[in-house]
Parts: sequence; structure tokens; C-alpha cells
Amino acid sequence: MAWRPLGRLLIALQPELTASTHVRATGQRLRLVLLVLEGYAYLVGTIAVFAAVLALLAWGVLAREPVAGLVALFLGLPTVLLNGAAIRSLVFSAPSPKGVPLTASTAPKLITMIEEVQQTIGCRALKGVLVVPACNASAYQAGSIWRPRNFLLIGYPLLLVLSPEQLKAVVAHELAHFANGDSRLAGLVYRIRVSWLRLAGVLNERGTVPIFVRCVFTRYLPRLEAGSAEVARAHEFFADQAAAAVSSPTTAAEALIANDIAAEHFGAKFWPSIAATPGNEHEPPRPFTRLYCTQLLLASAAANADVLNGRIGAVVHPHDTHPTLMERLNALGERLQAPKPPEQSAGDAFLGPELTGIARRLDAEWLEEHGAAWSERDAIVRGAVRRLKELDAEQRISGEQLVERGRLLEELGRESDALDAYRAGVEREPNNAEATLSAGRLLLTRDAVSGVDLVSRSMDLDDRLVPAACEVLIDYYTSHRRLAEAERYRARWARQSVRRSIAQVQASVGAGSEQAFGSQRLCGSV
Repeated sequence: MAWRPLGRLLIALQPELTASTHVRATGQRLRLVLLVLEGYAYLVGTIAVFAAVLALLAWGVLAREPVAGLVALFLGLPTVLLNGAAIRSLVFSAPSPKGVPLTASTAPKLITMIEEVQQTIGCRALKGVLVVPACNASAYQAGSIWRPRNFLLIGYPLLLVLSPEQLKAVVAHELAHFANGDSRLAGLVYRIRVSWLRLAGVLNERGTVPIFVRCVFTRYLPRLEAGSAEVARAHEFFADQAAAAVSSPTTAAEALIANDIAAEHFGAKFWPSIAATPGNEHEPPRPFTRLYCTQLLLASAAANADVLNGRIGAVVHPHDTHPTLMERLNALGERLQAPKPPEQSAGDAFLGPELTGIARRLDAEWLEEHGAAWSERDAIVRGAVRRLKELDAEQRISGEQLVERGRLLEELGRESDALDAYRAGVEREPNNAEATLSAGRLLLTRDAVSGVDLVSRSMDLDDRLVPAACEVLIDYYTSHRRLAEAERYRARWARQSVRRSIAQVQASVGAGSEQAFGSQRLCGSV
């Protein structure tokens, strides 16, 4: 296997990585390979079943068996289509990743560093290196099962928060997945999962999912998920040791911690700040240019400490593909401590002025994908603000206007003010069903039991609100594991739907009778 040079490097530089570790990892890989082969056997068997049905129908036609010929007439074409879908689900090509490509001409220093790490680890040749929007780095394999293509993806935020040595450790970690053969095995797992999902999607569209396909989904896929997650966690430990061997255990640990902190702030602070720009800015934002100019990811020491304190008690679930941060640090022999901000970021050191150009290209991709939605949201927010000003200028507003005010405040994300508006609407007009439902719904989002009575009362005030009110109560009781109450409202929703359908049928029948009677009178008069 291609991981042997890497294994020798790690054993030489990390004595604690003994032969027993390799034996245990090999056993896990073997079990996962057998699981993948089992999935392909099921898939080939499914194709064989469809082909056998088709062959039986063809024999009936050729043998001029009347019954078989009749069955072939109705089932032949659908069976051909299903068999074609099954074969297509088995053979497909994973798409190439999106991002800003880096070459030796545009990023010579970074490409040189990556090639040096490749030689040290013994990694296969890369098809490309791309900068992507995510606050992460990954080893990605595209192409078909026979001709895979390896890509190294580096998250743009990491270029801003990591030091040059920390980024080198991250690159070593990801390339170790290629050198260890992890990407090929992960690609096999990905392909067999996608194959079954594609097949199930086609069968669901045609309304025919055979019982043996359902059995695969309920019995086989959960085992595949758990087995692949176990192997993936072992691979992460191995890749961490590769990062420590190429740089140092301390640098590898600092890269892990800095990546974790940056990802938390990136998701919890930066993107919410971008989502708040509609209505406040006249043009769509350029998020990655803004990210380059801001110190948002370099948060205060207290904020970073809060993030790390939340990692101390984390536990691994069976389907987690990564160990916890504490487990990874313990394996490296390092402590959980926030690293100091780098004197020079990896992006500035390796890319220089090219970094701003990368930000502009990522901005262009973001605008192409989200610009129209941002403009639509901006128009909605500005319209809501204008209408709120008009309502606030009224001397006295009605219950319906209070409901409208609540909807506008919800649109702006001001749920507390919206709840006050809905409550005021109920006080102004106690029989206002919409205000009653909306107030109860928001109370239930706060886990206030008093919301149940309001939502239930709204259905008594206006039976047209039964579907919306029952949906709210079903979600509430289901989230609290009170399934009996949830089922009661699910049944009420069903009864109301049946009554409404009957009323519509009766109305249409009545209208038809009246129209026929009118035609008779018209004919009689003539």
C-alpha cells in the first residue's frame, strides 16, 4: 500500500506509534472493505433480480405465452427503466470540487511547500490545489472508481488565522489521508452510499421500492455508516501524527485548536453578521474581502476560552467521523490552550498580494449564488421597516393590524416584540384566531406551556387554522417525547382534512346538479 513510506516515517519520528497500532488500523480497514463489498454485492444482486424479471418477460413474449406476454406489455418497459437506473447508480463519477485553483505561477511559495510535504510523506500526485470558502481543509477525491483524481482543498479563513508552520501541519494532515490510502477507501464508502441513495430516489419516483431494497436501507446502511465512522476516526489520529512528524506535536496541536476556534467564530459570528446586512446596506456584501479586512476571527481571549471550555466534555457518537479535540490533543501529548495570533498569517507569507485576488474571486462566486436571494431579502426587510413606521404612526390600530405588526417584526427577527404585538392583538380582539395562534406558537418556541391553550383555542375560533395549529402542537409534543398527545393532534388534522374533502365533493356535486337542472329549464322554455 502507498502508506508504507508514511508508516516508516512515523515510526522513526514518533516511537509511540508502534506496530500494534498499524495492525489495529489494518483490521478496521479490512472490516470496512468487507462492508463495502457487501454493499456492492447487494447492488449487483438487485440488478440481477431486475434483469431476471426482464428475461422472464422476454421469454414469455418469444415463447408466445399469452399470460407472460400480457404481463410483459405492462411491466416490460418499467422493468427496463428500473434496471437502467440500477446500473447507472452503480457507475458514476464524483464531480470535481469548486474553488479558486492555485498553480506554481500564481502561488509558487505555497505550491513549493505542498510539494515538499508530498515528498516527505510519500503522497500520490495531486490533480489540483484549491482555495474554498469553508473554514476547513480536506483531502477530496473526484472522478470514477477506476480513475480517481486527488485534490487538496484549503479553506480561505485558515489562510488568515494560521501561521505558516501551522498551515504546513494542516497540509501534512490532509496529504497523509492520500498517502495512507484513506481517500480511496473513503471514496469507496461514498460511492456505495451514493449508489444506493440514487437507486432509492429513482424507485421512489416510480412508486416502487422492492422489499429487499428497503431491507438494505434499514439493515445495511446503518452498519456501513458506523463502520466507516470508526475507521475515519482512526485515520484522523494517524494523520495527526503525520502532521506532528512533519512539523512538531505542538505546532500540530496549535493548528487543530486554531482551526476549531476559527470555525466556531466563523459560523457563529461572521456569517450571522453577513445575514444581517439586508436592509442595512445598499449593495450585497463582499464577505471574503470583508473577512480579510476584519479581525473577527481573532476574537478575545475570553471568547476563545469559552469555545475551548465547551470542548472539554465533548463525547464521540457512533457516526462521528472525527475524534473529539481533547482525544486528538491527548494522542499528541499536548494541552488544550489557545495559541497566540500569528505575527504573519500563512496567507500573507505564502500568497502575498494574491490573497486579495482570491478573496475577490470567492466574493464573485458567492454573489453569483446568493446575490439574487440577498437582493430579494433586502427588499422584504426594507418594505417591512416602511410598513412598521406607517403602523407606528397610527393613533390606534386594530387587532388585525397588530397581527400584521407581529408578522413584520418576526420577518425582522424581533420575536420578543412580535410576541408582544400578538398578545396585544388578543387583548384587543379576544376572538382574533390568527393573533391567538401566533402568540401561542411563539410561546411554545420559548417552551411556555401556556402556548398550548392559545394554539388549541385558535382552532375553536377558526377551523381553517386546524392544519397550522396541529402542526405546531405536533412539533411541540414530539420534541418533548409526548407522542400520545402528538398523535391526538395528528388524528384531528386528518379528520379535519377528510371533512373538508367531503364538503368539497358535496359542493361540486351540488353545483353540477344545479347546473343540470338549469339546463333542463332552459331547454323546456325553448
